[in-house]
Amino acid sequence: GIEIARGLPTDGCICGFSSSFGQDISANPAPQAFQSGIHKMEVELLEIRQFLEQRPPFNLLDDEQLDALPADMEIRYLRRGSKFPPEDGYLYIVRSGAIELRDQEGEICEKIAEGDIYTTSCQLLNFRKECRGATAEDTLVYIMTCDRLKQLCKASDAFNKHFSASLKDRLKQAITAVQQGDSSDISIMSVEVGELLRMEPITVDANATIQD
Repeated sequence: GIEIARGLPTDGCICGFSSSFGQDISANPAPQAFQSGIHKMEVELLEIRQFLEQRPPFNLLDDEQLDALPADMEIRYLRRGSKFPPEDGYLYIVRSGAIELRDQEGEICEKIAEGDIYTTSCQLLNFRKECRGATAEDTLVYIMTCDRLKQLCKASDAFNKHFSASLKDRLKQAITAVQQGDSSDISIMSVEVGELLRMEPITVDANATIQD
């Protein structure tokens, strides 16, 4: 069957899913209220799957992997001003809301919003500075353990390459996708100006006049 773990921590609500999803329960009919709860969870799991399959790198997973993934995830609601990440050892996917990440000097180093992922806790990328922060507005996140993430990386070469590639290589891939019109999910605002220049800059001698 499907088990739900619900709690009310100080930062919001955790709804955890763990199950043999889709198991035949017709042999032991459940009360109507329970069946209604099962249906609601099926809808929630389907919504998570649909959200993931439209966003990289989860769109690189096959149907079987996507079908199984929602049941291994948790949903957490974070009120505005909640610290982020609330716990280490997890990958966070922003479903809605916004989060500001700051470095140890308090400077904003990144802002993440719907569809963005935070993997620092899983140490998949070597950041020069560890950025942590707080939610800029009420935020809903999907949570997956780092162990589950590593399993997916081992099972899918394409998925693994997304995380193992350097930041520069991933940026170039994003630019290529934008130029070819292959992805509507990648914001051009994330592209560095230097990567967009296709012509060599025009230069003149330091002693040249404006007229020259």
